[in-house]
Amino acid sequence: MNNILNELIEKYIQMYNIDSLDITSNPRELVVFLLSEIKCVKMADIKLGMVEITELDKNILDSMMYSVAVDKIPPQYLTHKAYIYNEEYYIEQGVLIPRQDTETLIEESINCIKENGYTSLLDVCTGSGCVGISVTKNSNIQKTTLIDISDIAIKVANRNIELNNVKEKVEVIKSDMFETIYKTSNV
Repeated sequence: MNNILNELIEKYIQMYNIDSLDITSNPRELVVFLLSEIKCVKMADIKLGMVEITELDKNILDSMMYSVAVDKIPPQYLTHKAYIYNEEYYIEQGVLIPRQDTETLIEESINCIKENGYTSLLDVCTGSGCVGISVTKNSNIQKTTLIDISDIAIKVANRNIELNNVKEKVEVIKSDMFETIYKTSNV
C-alpha cells in the first residue's frame, strides 16, 4: 500500500479504533473500499497508489468514516453498493445487505438448479433481489419472480434488475409471501 493510504489507515485507527469495528472482516480494507467508491476506481488502483487522493477525497472519506465508526452506518448504505457473487447491487436502508453467507446460498441454489434441470425460480422476501438475480445470471433459469411486501425492497429489486441487465428473465411482484400468487393462480 502507498504512503498516503497507510497514513489514512493509521489516522482512522487512532481516531476510531477501526481495527475493532464489527462492520467488516478487515476494517483496514474499509478505508480502501470507501476510497475506491469515492474515486470510482478499483480497490487495487487505490492500494497500488495509482490514483491521486485529493483533499476533497480525504474530507469525504472523513465524513464517511465518522458515519461508519460513530453513527454505526454500514458502508454499503453510504455508498449504496454491495458486491456479491461478482456482481454489483444497489443497496439502501430498508433492505438487508448481502453478506458472505449469501454467496453460499447463491452457489448452493445454482448447484441444485443444475442437478435438477429447473428453469424457473421464485425468490420470496427478496429484499434487494441479489439472490434471485445472481442465481438467474449464473444458471439456466429462464424465468425468475422476486416477491416482497416492502415498497423499498420492490424499488431496490427493480433497480437491480436494470443494473444487472436481466429484465427479460426477472420480474418483481409486491406480495405478502404467496398471497398474490395464490390469488392469480387460483390455487
